[in-house]
Amino acid sequence: MLPVEVYDASAAERFSGAFERAYEQLYGRKIDGVDIELLSLTLALSGPAPGEVSAAATTSDGSADEVVTCPVTEDGQSVEARVINRQTLPVGSQLDGPALITEDQTTTVVPSGCSLEVDPDGNLVITRDNGA
Repeated sequence: MLPVEVYDASAAERFSGAFERAYEQLYGRKIDGVDIELLSLTLALSGPAPGEVSAAATTSDGSADEVVTCPVTEDGQSVEARVINRQTLPVGSQLDGPALITEDQTTTVVPSGCSLEVDPDGNLVITRDNGA
């Protein structure tokens, strides 16, 4: 785990030194003359909880799911976007942006001036509204 800080060019030496020490400790040897290669990387982020619970998105069956809003930047302006769990959107769901549709491995952004529909195959289809 890396500490939270601003990294500059000198960080490369610290990282490679830390890697070589960990590698030698784990495998009992160093391999000289071979560049370090990053094969996979995991990024975990955390932050304050999103804003307040607000109005709900209405699904095609008329039910409403509570959603959270959070501030996002759009064209340099701060706007409130609904944050909606992807699993709460059944086929036929429709909503207007701005919204963030969250899943375990990704987030889909629905900008202002666009709408989202869940098609019959469960795909998220984003359409730019007329005049946007």
